[in-house]
Amino acid sequence: MNNRNSFLTFVTACIPGVGYMYHGLIKKGVQVLFLYMLIGPILSFIGLGFLSHLIKICIWFYTFFDTFAVSSKIKRGEYVPDSEFIFKNYVNTENSYSVTPTWNERINRQGWVILGSFLIILGILSILNQVFIDSDIYKYIRSYASQYFIPIIFIVIGVLILFRKKD
Repeated sequence: MNNRNSFLTFVTACIPGVGYMYHGLIKKGVQVLFLYMLIGPILSFIGLGFLSHLIKICIWFYTFFDTFAVSSKIKRGEYVPDSEFIFKNYVNTENSYSVTPTWNERINRQGWVILGSFLIILGILSILNQVFIDSDIYKYIRSYASQYFIPIIFIVIGVLILFRKKD
């Protein structure tokens, strides 16, 4: 792979997935772009559209900075494989329709637990959203949760950073 323009790397990194495609990582770029574009409609369909912005921001920041990491690896002359973004450890790259023989050995247990927990919480929130949609208490809780949730998360993360054990 050849050296790329730093300004174009910045511009393409601003759109999730396009920065990967600019550096020749087409599979990864297309998967990230589709994931980013489908988060909003899928969550809106199940009644949780207010969460889509939070998830999109996380994806955007990850791909923005990862694009620069990929760019620096390419500039150093390192080989950067075009692996899948979502199923990179679970799909055989030669034949994308079959699972690799050692997929049980390569499953990241913690990743599956996090994904399963996220899907369960998402399902519960979707059901609660549909059951209590017309309740005044629900509207009250939802409005205050959206106003105070992010600042409280910032405070908790700041406290954890300040009071963590130093190695």
